Amino acid sequence: MLLETQGTVEEALIMFRQCLESRTKSLGKEHFETLASRAAVAGCLLKMNQTEQGCEEYQKVVTGYINSSGPSSPLTIKAMADLGYCLMAAGKMNDALEMYKKVTALRLAKYGSSHPMVLKSFFDTGILLVQLGQENEAIKMLKAAESGYSQVQGMEEHVAKCQGLIEYIKEQSTGEGEEEVKDANE
Repeated sequence: MLLETQGTVEEALIMFRQCLESRTKSLGKEHFETLASRAAVAGCLLKMNQTEQGCEEYQKVVTGYINSSGPSSPLTIKAMADLGYCLMAAGKMNDALEMYKKVTALRLAKYGSSHPMVLKSFFDTGILLVQLGQENEAIKMLKAAESGYSQVQGMEEHVAKCQGLIEYIKEQSTGEGEEEVKDANE
């Protein structure tokens, strides 16, 4: 990780790949330490704008955690969220949305609607929905995040972000879409 912040991403990628190879041989391909190394490789690839390869690696991480820890383990859910972000970066918005919805559903079932990770899922999904032009759905997700954040002390900055994005969406909506957005808020 230090190479990632003080060296080059390329150097970090080389080291993470060496670590991944060593851990795969000694621990197995689905050991949590091996999967952490694979996630680090995927993260480097994403930073290097090699999103297709990054998504492939994150998919392997998700599969590994599902097999070793189960589909609703925190490690699996985190890997799915990372994959969703990578899919979004790769321009695969509908695939990213599908993944974000799965992450949100799993987090809701595991933690309840007021947990910070669930609120983050609402927020992230809202951002993606804006990019997909689904303003009404985006506002619903952002309002859910705003509502949850407003009940947690110290989350004022997150509340303000949600409110700002909701206002931005409303301002950007024109014509018929504006009426639809207004209706979604009533």
